[in-house]
Amino acid sequence: FLSDKAVIPEFDGIANEDDYRVYRSVIFCMLILILLCALNYCVIYQYLLEKNKKSFAIIRMCGCTKTRATIGYLVEMITESIVLMLAGIALFAKVVYHKLCEIFEYMEFYYSINTYCVFAGIYIGMLVIIYMVQILRFVSVTPVKLIKEV
Repeated sequence: FLSDKAVIPEFDGIANEDDYRVYRSVIFCMLILILLCALNYCVIYQYLLEKNKKSFAIIRMCGCTKTRATIGYLVEMITESIVLMLAGIALFAKVVYHKLCEIFEYMEFYYSINTYCVFAGIYIGMLVIIYMVQILRFVSVTPVKLIKEV
């Protein structure tokens, strides 16, 4: 109706430095929470590796190489991690995100799909590094030693 008379500029962020810091702080807190969740999941999977020592030793004695065992465990761990990450993102988007949008006016601008992708990349990258350390340490033990430890 007034297209040639009124111009509404695109939103390009918050001009107020204090508000900008608040939004960045919220994102930083979410990043810390994601990293803590990833560490927690690594601790849980370390427990599962310790619990399955006997079956792993039997598989190794039947002819499974260290490389195949490493790949098998890594694929299992990463698959479970991705499924849990997607469930966590869905839960966050349906429950927490709407509450944050009620509290923080510009939350939709700062929590874009790029933010989710960066968080997911950091989460998966951290898990892959820690999982590789866990698995390589676990696979390097001989099957006989594993059975003796059980």
